[in-house]
Amino acid sequence: AGERGIIIGFRGIHGIFDNKSFEQYASKRHLVPIALDADKEETAVWLIENQRGYYELYGYSLGAKTIKPLMDTLVIEDLPLPGFITTIGAYHTHDVDFKIYGVPFKNYFDFRDIGILIHQSDIKNIYEILCEQKKEDIEKMISKGKKIYENFFSYEG
Repeated sequence: AGERGIIIGFRGIHGIFDNKSFEQYASKRHLVPIALDADKEETAVWLIENQRGYYELYGYSLGAKTIKPLMDTLVIEDLPLPGFITTIGAYHTHDVDFKIYGVPFKNYFDFRDIGILIHQSDIKNIYEILCEQKKEDIEKMISKGKKIYENFFSYEG
């Protein structure tokens, strides 16, 4: 099975990007990877216009922010929309909700920045899960501490 199209990936600030992971992701999806800097929306429009086949969009960190205005441009210019959108590590102020375009998408967040602008109901908030685990760990330590304290004072020697 050969490649079925392209995947345009937008790099993060200062060109930060995990090329190896992007290439592996593209390979698994049978797509040819094309990485662009986050400010290269016009280049992406040119690629989409001239490629005229199946394609996906991929945005890393700041690059995720590029996708929304790109989507608006594609709609305005009546160009084909992507088959899928993937964002990785979008900053909490970036709007990465693409439902209005009718394009399937998946966002993978970096939860060091809380307050994500997303309405996708199937995303579990990993931050809440981690907090719950920490709470359970603390409760276990407190319980263990109480037993040590009780044992210490009930010691008869």
